[in-house]
Amino acid sequence: MTQNNRTWMRRLVRTIRARTICEQCGDPSRRIEWHHDDHPQHPERRIANLVDDGKPLEVVLAEIAICEALCRKCHMSIDGRSDGLRDNTHSRGEGNGRAKLTAAQVQEIRRVYGKDRQLTHEQIGRLYGVSRPTIARVLSANGWRTV
Repeated sequence: MTQNNRTWMRRLVRTIRARTICEQCGDPSRRIEWHHDDHPQHPERRIANLVDDGKPLEVVLAEIAICEALCRKCHMSIDGRSDGLRDNTHSRGEGNGRAKLTAAQVQEIRRVYGKDRQLTHEQIGRLYGVSRPTIARVLSANGWRTV
């Protein structure tokens, strides 16, 4: 599938989402996510992954048909993510599966930046393979507060 086809497919999925209401709460104003119990074990079947992998339209539509259309609030409630947020037990730092840095790297970045401040956030980011905003969050009070 070419990039143009993926772009077209993303637009189509966005259009379907915009015309779909949450099956749990019925709220038509919230952004829809597609829930299926198999997605944690088979992430390749998630709608976004199917589109990104260039799967045919029929495959994407078939997956949408077997999924439950839920707003984020209802989706998080069903799969337990809202419990972790409410109880403050969601993963932070390295425990977060999306973390790009380790706690040791965060400490090193803060030490290096605090010592001479000769490197820019962008230069430090290149050294660690992360973006400038990630470095800014590491150095501010907004990110990596547990380190």
